[in-house]
Amino acid sequence: MIDGDTSKFLNIKANRKYRKVFGDFRLVGDGKVSGSYCAVFFGVDGCIRVALHDGKKWKGRDCTGKAYIRIIHMSCKKPSCPLCFRHGWGGRSARSITTRLEAVAEKCGLDIEHIVLSAPRGDYELCIKDFKAFRRKAMDILKMCGIVGGQILFHAYRFDDVTRKWYGSPHMHVLGFIRDNYGCRGCMKDAKECLTCSGFEGVVRRQYNKFGWIVKVLSERKSVVATAKYELGHATYSLSLNRFHIFTYFGICGNRVFKSPRVVKKKAQCPICSYDVEKLVYVGGLLYLEKWRREKGSPSKSNEFLVSFKESGCVAWILDGLHR
Repeated sequence: MIDGDTSKFLNIKANRKYRKVFGDFRLVGDGKVSGSYCAVFFGVDGCIRVALHDGKKWKGRDCTGKAYIRIIHMSCKKPSCPLCFRHGWGGRSARSITTRLEAVAEKCGLDIEHIVLSAPRGDYELCIKDFKAFRRKAMDILKMCGIVGGQILFHAYRFDDVTRKWYGSPHMHVLGFIRDNYGCRGCMKDAKECLTCSGFEGVVRRQYNKFGWIVKVLSERKSVVATAKYELGHATYSLSLNRFHIFTYFGICGNRVFKSPRVVKKKAQCPICSYDVEKLVYVGGLLYLEKWRREKGSPSKSNEFLVSFKESGCVAWILDGLHR
């Protein structure tokens, strides 16, 4: 049951309206709230080493005299839940993807690239009627272009910046590896020279002329986990296909080829001073925690804040003695 204070967070669906429904595919976070505990306030952790924060900046803000806190909410870890899909299922899946890809990159000596594979309009109907055949065709294109493995994620929709709506446009996102790495970044060849080149872009252009699929390598990413989490945030799932996997691994990252190391959940660190965060208790006069207890976490809202360590000259945040 969802209380009145939290109903406003479900208005995120108003910004995720589809221009047209593309088959039985839905955006993650477009289902029903799983239960009464979804995104319920659980506690606060953070860093109160304010002496180490003096003179530093975080997200453009001065950290002098500020404590760093994170609000923690419960999560059902289901991709369809509008309250939990982003920080629950999305965060967990992004960490799992990153662990596997980084292990493969270290083993094979290859760079992790972000690749987008867009289907031509002639294959839209195939995607709706026979998704398995559509996916096999996409995998053949990837293999033809020299992409030897990675994590593949299906998107049925794209966002129109003008109308502010989602519309059907099936494409795949790949975080993966190119045979002999991607050597075309910064190349100054013109289109004709590129078409006859043996490099990756030359292969991609010749494939496009034959099959019409657009394969594009995006710019270098600073963070694999951030890229994975962003792409998972607007992935799609099917209502009609049984055991539909939103993302899968293939090639040198496949389950039969590579055994992924166990995901070790690292303790979160303060982005200001890099020390581990600790459980905190609020002892100030403002009703921050009462407000957070009444509200459920928003999927689109950050759970990280800078707050004053002292209020009216008195300490407002202390360590939680039960967790020390």
